[in-house]
Amino acid sequence: MKQISVNRGQVQEEARQIWSDRPIVTASEDKVKIALLIIDAQNTFCHPDYPELLVPGAWEDNTRLAMFIKENIEILTKIFASLDTHVPMQIFFPMFWVDAMGHHPDPYTVITPNDVDDGKWKINPEVGRVYGKTDQWLAEYACWYVYHTTLIIWPYHALAGSFGHALDPQIEEAIFLHELVRQTHRTVAQKGMDPFSEFYSLFVPQVHQAHDGTVVAELNIKLAHQILAGCDRLVIAGQAKSHCLAESVESIVQGALLPGLTANKLAEGRIYLLDDCTSPVEGFEAQGEKAFGRFAEAGVHIVESTTPMNEWPGMKLG
Repeated sequence: MKQISVNRGQVQEEARQIWSDRPIVTASEDKVKIALLIIDAQNTFCHPDYPELLVPGAWEDNTRLAMFIKENIEILTKIFASLDTHVPMQIFFPMFWVDAMGHHPDPYTVITPNDVDDGKWKINPEVGRVYGKTDQWLAEYACWYVYHTTLIIWPYHALAGSFGHALDPQIEEAIFLHELVRQTHRTVAQKGMDPFSEFYSLFVPQVHQAHDGTVVAELNIKLAHQILAGCDRLVIAGQAKSHCLAESVESIVQGALLPGLTANKLAEGRIYLLDDCTSPVEGFEAQGEKAFGRFAEAGVHIVESTTPMNEWPGMKLG
């Protein structure tokens, strides 16, 4: 069985050993601020013994990512980690939709505009009772949503407070060690709690406004500013290469969140993607590769975690 917990006492001893072996400066003393953004490195996607929406290769990605953190512990200033966070009654889960017989769709069902127009699927009336929406509003929103984005029904995953919701213990252990050695703390950002929109990107929902102009999911501009403005260079890894990581990077590359700041970082080559620390959802491999191609064209460096950071293009340390 794969690791499921962190021995914090052992990690503290490891931190003390690092401190005794060599001089370490605290994160606040770093002259070049390097942030690591980890997207959704959670058990729900990564732990083979507890598969909910397992991304093939994610466990091995995290093994490499944890090693990268430990080997570059004196270089990495700040770690941000996103947590996909859900409850069962959300637009991308089976409970949200019913057919004429009251049956829910199976996972991986794609609900199309024709399906909604023809009455094959409609939003479960119980959704309206829970969230205070009329049946008419639900019907109009269902039409609006599927015309604005592709809707895939996913298996239940990353339910708030569950084992699947937690960080992969390999990553949790590495982050904890970084906090102890560099005397700093992580920033954890939850995403995906909005019931009426998917939220692949950490920063931008799939649908922001409903048909009537009401906001159904907020943009996360404050977090984008905290990450981008707070570092000189940004390293990104996590899951999945085809979905949440790709959409999060897309939000940055498009520049709509912080146009000037993002453009400068891209132009100066200060954003890096760890290609060997992310994998696509099965069946979406081409989607992930195309996304990474776009990012490279936009000025993002695609690098390997096993390559020393001082050999990365444009990475001047100290």
